[in-house]
Amino acid sequence: MKHAQPNLGRKGAKNRYTKIATSLLAGCFALLLAGFGNLGQANAATSEGIDMSATVGFNGFFGKNHWVPVRLRLDNPGRAIAAELVVEVSDNLENGRIAQGTLSWPITLPSHSTTYKEIYVPGSVIDNAAVSCVADGQAIGAVRLGGNALGNTALVAVLSNEAQSAQFLTGSTGPGGAPVLPISVGTDILPQSANLLNDLTALAASPAQLSLLSSAQDTALLQWVKLGGLLIVTGTSAANPTWQANLPLVPGPAHDVSGDGLTQLFDNSVANPPRLRTYARSIKRDTELWAGTSSLPLLAAMPMGRGTIVQTSFLPSQPALLGWSSNAAFWTQVLKNGSSGNNSALPSLLDKTGVLSLATASDALTPLRIPSLRFWALLFALYALVVGPGVFFVLRRRKRETLAWVLLPAISILTTIGIYVFGAAQRPSGVLTEGVGVMDLVGDGSGEVYGIRGFMSPYVSNTSLVTSQPMLVLPLAEQNVRQLGTATVLHNHGTYTSFTDVGRWGVRYLYTAGAVTDLGELQTDLQQFGNAHDTFRGLVTNQTSYNMHNVALYWNGRMYALGNMAPSNTVLVSSETPSQAVQPNWLSAYSSYNRDITHGLGRPLGNLANQLGFMNSDLSTNQAVLVATTDSANPS
Repeated sequence: MKHAQPNLGRKGAKNRYTKIATSLLAGCFALLLAGFGNLGQANAATSEGIDMSATVGFNGFFGKNHWVPVRLRLDNPGRAIAAELVVEVSDNLENGRIAQGTLSWPITLPSHSTTYKEIYVPGSVIDNAAVSCVADGQAIGAVRLGGNALGNTALVAVLSNEAQSAQFLTGSTGPGGAPVLPISVGTDILPQSANLLNDLTALAASPAQLSLLSSAQDTALLQWVKLGGLLIVTGTSAANPTWQANLPLVPGPAHDVSGDGLTQLFDNSVANPPRLRTYARSIKRDTELWAGTSSLPLLAAMPMGRGTIVQTSFLPSQPALLGWSSNAAFWTQVLKNGSSGNNSALPSLLDKTGVLSLATASDALTPLRIPSLRFWALLFALYALVVGPGVFFVLRRRKRETLAWVLLPAISILTTIGIYVFGAAQRPSGVLTEGVGVMDLVGDGSGEVYGIRGFMSPYVSNTSLVTSQPMLVLPLAEQNVRQLGTATVLHNHGTYTSFTDVGRWGVRYLYTAGAVTDLGELQTDLQQFGNAHDTFRGLVTNQTSYNMHNVALYWNGRMYALGNMAPSNTVLVSSETPSQAVQPNWLSAYSSYNRDITHGLGRPLGNLANQLGFMNSDLSTNQAVLVATTDSANPS
């Protein structure tokens, strides 16, 4: 049966077009409303946002091979917010590894307030990184990072809020002849971590400025000096007890004295120094007088750990001193004499061919290698060459060749099942992990530790690593490895690093570094004797909690083998102690004594130690160096 089609005609067509036009207008109106609605939401989100600004390093100057302090200012015009500061890190280390992960810091932003926060990021990512403020999973503010990377320059900071306070260093040069870049840094922005001062060749401050520092800044600055830093204290004005106890000079009344004593720092003749106004009456015990006399000192130094505190009895801003033609040469000598050189325990923590090369230790870690296929290749060769032809030969002699259609598949199935069961039994469960690191002690329980822990798993895995105190932390990974997963570092009172969805047999790493305390010390009581002071004797005591292996003592071009030392053990060093002359390359001598340092796991350690050169032949006869290895758990 046919159904008749209605005849719309012109009137029906017009009505249809009218309905279509009405629908289109309604749709456009709805889109406009939706657009205004979205615009209103964007404005609302913007009004809830915060303004952020950042100061990188020291007045914008930073070293690419160091961790860099970043001081953030966050202006919150709205309600109180609990948020996180987030930095995404992705950096090719050019040694088969990449730095990859998220660094985060929790922060609370009170309503209608300005908040300052210090964070720290690798210098190598400064020019390509941004800091985001994230709340409830959404970014409410962000600021890009940027600054001036230091080249062959000695950065010297003067603790002051006045820019002209650093002018006395103009024209001077640092260790190695590098030109000095003097800058003024306010007491409120001095970092609270010793490692974040690593960009500085020296720091100058008056006792009054030192007294304005917080207790955390005091601790960081003192620890930085102990690790090899140079602190120049200008003048003898009043200081708080913490600093007064660590300064070389005893304050006294003002004296106008001749500055001729300043020439004691020079090996050649210099222009006659001007008269100076000084404010010290004597030097303390265990200090070194560099210029002047013990009753009217001009310049004195106090060794502290690997570093030095140098103090002047005069203000460097005196017009007569600034106008002295040898003023720049004088400060050059102060910087040169106060530098710790190879004795410093502060390496370039982000040197890709230095400390970060420790990640290549995973190449020598047997537990971290993917199981060898040599055994399986041999098994399959036997199967292909023996099982198949052998079975066929036996069946043919028995005239039962047709059984091969049953026996060969059965043997194949049984072999496959056996291989799978054997592999499953041999495959380790959980996470395989090993670590390698350096612990550089300075003699009073303080030290610099840095190390890399690698881990992998035969399964897709999640794991976490925790440090009890704040550390510099960087997640690393192998290049060109699938399913790297994610790594997040949360900095709070300590650090908490989580790795999620790490791929099967994909090696991930956690690099940690930091200045720590309460490590103990290798206590020494050594004395030179003999007509030429060419021999010495004394005691070495292991006052750490670590079992020390292959302890060696280097002094005056010789290596003394002290053996292994458990905690609290003491070893007598005498003419009977086995020793041998060493070449400038001390590593070859030590590796013949402790083969682990240049073989297997220790190879990257040996390469790094040789590169750092902290046991070169330029050590004086009143300096000795102790080296040992340990497999005990330690902060690195």
